Amino acid sequence: SLNSNTYWHIMSIQNPYVSNLDYKLNFRSIEFLDLVVSAQGADPVQLFIYLDQPTAAGYHYQFISYPDKIYQADITDGAFDVTGDTPIISFVVGINGTLQFDLRDYQAIVPPGSVMSLVAYSTQSINKISISGVWRTIG
Repeated sequence: SLNSNTYWHIMSIQNPYVSNLDYKLNFRSIEFLDLVVSAQGADPVQLFIYLDQPTAAGYHYQFISYPDKIYQADITDGAFDVTGDTPIISFVVGINGTLQFDLRDYQAIVPPGSVMSLVAYSTQSINKISISGVWRTIG
């Protein structure tokens, strides 16, 4: 369970400057199209999406590369520093709820060298949170 009144890192996607596929410069962007979020807790959960947000002291990205993919992902939970920055997108998931968010109109694009992070917050502890996403490469 994730403690209350803390901004929690749920997932980050990094679009590296150098492609994991062929070790050449990466000129492709990643566009988030859709997110499905399920959360269990006694209070609604706010979900924030940040672009290139520094993490909190003590938390460091732990990116994993995937075969045949240009992106790298970090799904390690930890406190996240949101001071001094504004999320590019925010949503609310109801108590013990599941919602699907269509992100196409938001043009949530991760250019090469950038990181898009999903962060959760609630005034009560979050017992469980699951996120699945659909994205595509552009270029």
